[in-house]
Amino acid sequence: MQIYENMGRLGIKPDVYTFSILMRSYALSRNLRNCMRVFNEMIRVGVAPDLVIYTILIWAFGVAKRADSAELVFEQVVHEQQWAQELVQKQGGDKPHASAPEALDVYTKDPNQPDWPELLDSSDGGDSNTMDLMRTRSFLNLDPVVYVAMLKVYCIARRPMRALATWERLIKNYPVVQWNPRKGGVLSKSLHYTGSFHLPALTLLLRTVRRSIGVSNVLENKSSILKYVYTPLYLSSVVSAMASRLRYKRQFLWLPDDSRSPSPAVSETGASRMKSRSQIVKCVEEEINERLAFDYQFFAERRYQAPKVTASDIAWFVDYGYWMPQDSEDTLVPHHSDDHDLPAGVDDAPPSAPANEDAQLIGPDGKFTQQSAQDMASIVAREWQKLEVAGFKLNNIHVSEYIPCMLLGRQHDHLIRFLSLVQPQVPTGSPGADESLCRKQFRYRNISIDSRSSDLLALQIEAVQQLLLGERDKRIVLEALIHPGSDLHQLYEQYGVYGGVGAPRDKDELQVMRERRVIHAERELSWAAELGNLVQIGQLWRQHIGDDETSQSRIDEAIASAERHLL
Repeated sequence: MQIYENMGRLGIKPDVYTFSILMRSYALSRNLRNCMRVFNEMIRVGVAPDLVIYTILIWAFGVAKRADSAELVFEQVVHEQQWAQELVQKQGGDKPHASAPEALDVYTKDPNQPDWPELLDSSDGGDSNTMDLMRTRSFLNLDPVVYVAMLKVYCIARRPMRALATWERLIKNYPVVQWNPRKGGVLSKSLHYTGSFHLPALTLLLRTVRRSIGVSNVLENKSSILKYVYTPLYLSSVVSAMASRLRYKRQFLWLPDDSRSPSPAVSETGASRMKSRSQIVKCVEEEINERLAFDYQFFAERRYQAPKVTASDIAWFVDYGYWMPQDSEDTLVPHHSDDHDLPAGVDDAPPSAPANEDAQLIGPDGKFTQQSAQDMASIVAREWQKLEVAGFKLNNIHVSEYIPCMLLGRQHDHLIRFLSLVQPQVPTGSPGADESLCRKQFRYRNISIDSRSSDLLALQIEAVQQLLLGERDKRIVLEALIHPGSDLHQLYEQYGVYGGVGAPRDKDELQVMRERRVIHAERELSWAAELGNLVQIGQLWRQHIGDDETSQSRIDEAIASAERHLL
């Protein structure tokens, strides 16, 4: 600033380059206040901001963790581009008029910005033709660097949805271009964009998603993995049965979304019966947990002796006919369909996260639940496949950000597909194998998986395995209690510590036990399917971790333990 003041005393008029140097210096030193002072001084002396100035301002706001203010600057850049295009069209320039890009729908202006500067009104056209010409050249063809700057801001602020919107806009305005010299390709400006901007932009997008999902937190606090996997990825047959139960419950209880008017007597009786059922469910689940605590050793041994449940073994219940009042009509029973609505209600909903754990993933711009992490990872997987089709050169940096997102987002199919396209580090064929065939078979080569991702995979396998065993133990407890004449019932009555195995139970309690046995079997099947996918991922994973013996050993142990419980 002292040099700038000396320029004023000497009568040297500052230009946009002078202010850009000053603003960049303050931005690098994270001095937002002085950076804004320089910007306001530039506006005061009548120098029009160009793209470089706005990019520096966006970065300064991002470092200060003021993403909302950075978005306002980005919107001003879009406004300047529209003004430049309209000016060229008005003057009859050779360049065709292009409509300004639409603003991101997710953007919302923050009205509470007392220190936001009065930006130059671009509708005035500036003070001179020279200024107009400079602004037109700067904004007519918007440089992708401003998009990269916004992605940096969102990475710092951990706003993945807005980062994704910015990325999609970048790809739309500057498509990915692959240079193929065999087809007469030339090193064009578009290809320069792909190499200089698309690669770091994708890295920033993946890093934003990874940080928002909370990969680092899981590796630091291993128990937090339960926030991501406390609900199974239900099989389609299970989801169909759950949806039928939900529709039946809605009609049975006459919830507000039903169009028919119920009989008051039927409605009151039905609500009373379902309330009684919920209380029985609570008591049954408490008894199951107590029996598992007292007789854990007995049921742990039965895990490997009792037959594994299969879909054909389950007598699906898709309605609550047992609990229907006697005077109600059969028309209350809905037809079975394949709708995938999730169930509602404490007794049939998926189990919640542990009471001492927060079931939501906290982020600066909101809360991420398990479902949010899955949705975000699904979007990333879709974008990744688009880039593969476009011939984008994805590298190890992208892979190191992509794999943890797929793991915690539970996108197992996408991860299996990706790993099958990676050339193994350990040769799969003979030493004289055809290398050209190997190049055609695998899309990715020289890809290595870091040890942190391997730890994350092993941790997830262990977590899913424990949840699978928990559901299996509960199912075995219910089978021992429901069938008095079975060998399992007699063994439990002989060796159990809790007691009361043969205690008489009323019809309602036995009905609830049969229903809960089916629900726990559904969850067991779903957890087993997910664990099988993780084992398949681990087997592919094993080929790409190189000479890291520690990671190899941990993955091998996790796979061996999981396979033992799946057999």
